[in-house]
Amino acid sequence: MNRIRNLIIATAILLVLLATMVTFRVPYNEAVIVTTFGSAEGEAGVRNGGTDAGLHFKAPWPIQNIARRYDTRLQVLETRFDQLTTADRQAVGVGANVYWKISDPLAFYNTLSNIPSADRQIRARLRAALAIVGSYRFNQLVNDNPDLLRREEIEQEMLAQMNAELSDEGIELVSVGIGRVVLGTTVTEAVFERMREEREADAVAARSEGDAQAGNIRAKAQSQADLIRDLANTRAAEIKAEGDAAAGALFPRFAANEEFAIFLQQVDMLPEMITENSTLILGPNNFSLLKMLAEDFDATQPLSEQTGIEQANAEGEGE
Repeated sequence: MNRIRNLIIATAILLVLLATMVTFRVPYNEAVIVTTFGSAEGEAGVRNGGTDAGLHFKAPWPIQNIARRYDTRLQVLETRFDQLTTADRQAVGVGANVYWKISDPLAFYNTLSNIPSADRQIRARLRAALAIVGSYRFNQLVNDNPDLLRREEIEQEMLAQMNAELSDEGIELVSVGIGRVVLGTTVTEAVFERMREEREADAVAARSEGDAQAGNIRAKAQSQADLIRDLANTRAAEIKAEGDAAAGALFPRFAANEEFAIFLQQVDMLPEMITENSTLILGPNNFSLLKMLAEDFDATQPLSEQTGIEQANAEGEGE
């Protein structure tokens, strides 16, 4: 019984070892280089996880062997600051970054072989490509006006140059970016002063434009005010003419009763004579005036006939 059990265990171990010798797995994010008698050639030498993910078979060693596994995802490489001189002779430190990936695993294996070698190669090519920055002015690298910036143009030139140089090594550069631009202390002060002068010039131009617009607005407002004033004066003249015509129609009635006209004039003057907190003192002869204010009058009859003022005065003189 024990002999049978040991035989089963040994057979299972042998099958597992055999399976590991003739099979291999390819993840979706890797490329596997398979060598045959020490060399990898053609499609049989590479299994790419993007298209061939899964379990694969191979001949056992030493016929075939898994030489390399490469991560085909995007790789990032950042550089330290490199000292450069711009076209306007400004000394700057420029830091750049590169996003790249293995596009041809077999060519990569035959040329660079591993990721550290690729990093060294890309870093050297990037340092050479940064010389393109020297053909541009500083304000084309750093500026708050997007119309003057040329960073994207510089990055595209660097990307095209590096891709052309690394195309035979199985590497594809996805993007090249200028991360930071650093200045020395003296250069920084000069740049800030120049930027301050540019901002002041922009402020002066903005104020001039604002003053011009304000002048136009004031001129339009004055023109509209003059037009409204002219219309108001014209309307006032029309109303005055209408009032004069209406007053002219009343003149014959006032001429027939002069006392009533004088009375109306006195009534119109009362608001001007009696102001707030004023004290009005009336004599004995003024009660008839109060009576007139409280009663209705016939404008066609003499005022003395309606109030009896003359009769009262005459009786007083007779006594």
